[in-house]
Amino acid sequence: MAKSEAGKGFGLHRSLDQLGAVLGPLFAFAAIPFIGIRGVFWVSFIPAALGLLILVFFVKDTRGKVRQGTAFQNVRTVLNREFIFLLVFLGIFAIGAYNFSFILLEAGSLGIQENDAPLVVLFGSYLAISETVQRALIPDFTRPELKGTAYAVYYTLIGICSLVANSIFGFLWTNSGAAVAFQYSAVTSASGMIALVIFIAAKRK
Repeated sequence: MAKSEAGKGFGLHRSLDQLGAVLGPLFAFAAIPFIGIRGVFWVSFIPAALGLLILVFFVKDTRGKVRQGTAFQNVRTVLNREFIFLLVFLGIFAIGAYNFSFILLEAGSLGIQENDAPLVVLFGSYLAISETVQRALIPDFTRPELKGTAYAVYYTLIGICSLVANSIFGFLWTNSGAAVAFQYSAVTSASGMIALVIFIAAKRK
């Protein structure tokens, strides 16, 4: 995908992500009284299977310019000054992002009934927005032929930060209470978001 088309592609992806994140839980909420939670999980396999079939039989990969050299050389090339700053700010945001299971745990402690749980899964709309926007930024900080390496570095960082974030969040939840854990997440996420906005604004100037 050309760099000029990357924004459109990720915009469409984000829109479909958000649509699914909202309509899916609403469907589950409406269907639970009729087919139960187990039935909802079985039905959820249908769109997953359709998506897999479309991916296998209708999506065609395109070959870009192949860059010669080792993976280590590519990583060193990708890690320019601006991309490192981007990773740092995304890492600050990610280190406060907790797993959705904590949301369900808190919902249960607040007395939300089992049949109403899918409404809490609307939390997925946040994931659709934040993760897709982050991925859309990557092509702006690397050459087209190095996008694969850039995304590999990005996802490695996010994976490590996710492990650290959930460990810290769980520790705080257990030893200091849910409120402190959520406050930690709010501070780190807000700090990363503010730094990223300032950084992107400065880059565009």
